[in-house]
Amino acid sequence: MATTLWFKYHRNHTNHWEKGLADFIVNDFIVAGLSTNLSGYYLDDEHYNYSIYPGGCSGSPVGGPTEEDKNCLVDMGHAGDIAWTTAITDSWCAVRHRAFDAIIAAGGWFWQMFSIQSTPAQATCATTLRGFCEAGASSVFYNATTMHELSGDHETLPNLAQDLATFLLLRGPYAWLGFHWLGCDKSVLFPDSFTLDYGTPTEYCSETKPGSNVFVRDWTNAVVQMDCNTYKGTITMKGSLDASE
Repeated sequence: MATTLWFKYHRNHTNHWEKGLADFIVNDFIVAGLSTNLSGYYLDDEHYNYSIYPGGCSGSPVGGPTEEDKNCLVDMGHAGDIAWTTAITDSWCAVRHRAFDAIIAAGGWFWQMFSIQSTPAQATCATTLRGFCEAGASSVFYNATTMHELSGDHETLPNLAQDLATFLLLRGPYAWLGFHWLGCDKSVLFPDSFTLDYGTPTEYCSETKPGSNVFVRDWTNAVVQMDCNTYKGTITMKGSLDASE
């Protein structure tokens, strides 16, 4: 089974001597590592030249590297130095995108290629689903590799019925249902409905009739429905019981 490798690094790519290191990171470390057992990467941590993620170094007024001590710019002698954080950010982005391009060219994958979706709130449920269903084959989520993020507590999954129904309504050939990041010490519920075989979709999702606010999609082994009036998702297995019960 193919695996995705997660690695994180910070490096000053503005230095002239770093050009050789950038080549090594992209070509010898990342691309050369792709194989039948390693299909992609999660490239973690970033540089910014504006304040983001308060509490760490990148929360300074001029930004900085993420997940570093809040005093890192002071310690490096660059406190308040927007020119420096901008140069670091720009050069880091250039190397990062070189890595992305090289991974794609080599037939690999990286986490940032996901198109993120989630179940809309009830107030926007009908409008959101109607737009995606009417788009059909041109829907962004049908044409991308989609990550549908589960909502609510990860141990109880209180919104599982509507999350699973919306995921199956909107997904394309390549999709993921789960959480993007919970930390390293969390346990996640794995419900029985995740083990069922819903088959393959026979159509795009559609509204049962104009203005009904009820959206359906037929699969070879199930019928998926999201009722935005009651905000309830239902999956009826063909010849069996409701998978959401």
